[in-house]
Amino acid sequence: MSVFRRIRKGQNGGKIVAGKYTIEFKDAAGIVRRIGGFRDKKASEELERGILRLVALRAAGSPPDAEGARFLESVPAAVRDALAAWSVIDRERAATGKSLAAHIADWRATLESRNRTPQHVRESIAKVKTLTAACRWRMVSDVCAVDFDAWRNRKRQEGMSLKTMNHYLTAMNGFLNWLTAEGRARGNPLTHLHKPNPESDRRVRRKAFAHAEFSRLLTATLEGESHHGLTGEGRSLLYRLAVESGFRFSELRSLVKASFDFDEATVTIEG
Repeated sequence: MSVFRRIRKGQNGGKIVAGKYTIEFKDAAGIVRRIGGFRDKKASEELERGILRLVALRAAGSPPDAEGARFLESVPAAVRDALAAWSVIDRERAATGKSLAAHIADWRATLESRNRTPQHVRESIAKVKTLTAACRWRMVSDVCAVDFDAWRNRKRQEGMSLKTMNHYLTAMNGFLNWLTAEGRARGNPLTHLHKPNPESDRRVRRKAFAHAEFSRLLTATLEGESHHGLTGEGRSLLYRLAVESGFRFSELRSLVKASFDFDEATVTIEG
């Protein structure tokens, strides 16, 4: 019998029957394995049939098919880990049953460990979470290009810029490429998608200030009222620093008193 309840002797010599069934099978190498099943016999027998099917595929040198992938997503993580340890399935297949939410949490930890800026981590995670929710992707096997294209078309009709949509694709590709590199996925199903040229959809046309224009801006600001906790004089100095240094908005926000060397007339930002 390949599905059975274990029996052991109690302290008083009586028999104690295990509450859960045990499944016994031979792997592709002919080694006898035992794995815990469920309290319900029919559910345990269904688990056994799924495992034996995976063993047959492994013996034939074939990876799990769509049915096998769905089966692995439905079984407990302990079962997937055991099957991977016994080489019934590959390591990435063991990860297929892990939800995308759990993978995203692991990706966040990886990004933080690689010293990515908090803003980069925050924005990348937010975009991937937004996409997975909008496309109703729960598992790695749910991710597909068709769903992403449908989402992209909807957002385009709603007025999202091509540049913003490309940012979403970049974030999702980063996540999927990490899954692949970590052995949690067999590949990136979005890798072939192209990014539309954002220049064809420019929402803001930037140009450099003429000297006279910038002078008028400084004068108006200097005489203006306080905004965002800064006086007109403070904002005028900040604008001038931005133009003469070339620092970006986030770089200006990072400045502290120690950033300035008034003896050498320099200002320094962290890399």
